[in-house]
Amino acid sequence: GRTICPLGDAAAMPVVSFVTKFRDEFEYHVREGRCDLEDRKQRVAMAS
Repeated sequence: GRTICPLGDAAAMPVVSFVTKFRDEFEYHVREGRCDLEDRKQRVAMAS
């Protein structure tokens, strides 16, 4: 990228991944000003 810091590009990689995988959720949050997950029932994961 555009930084002299060797960690600069690497530090942004998780954010790019989150936005790529969850783009609809990010866009909803920006557009509506709230989380899309509020309308969904809470799911509880239990180890078996």
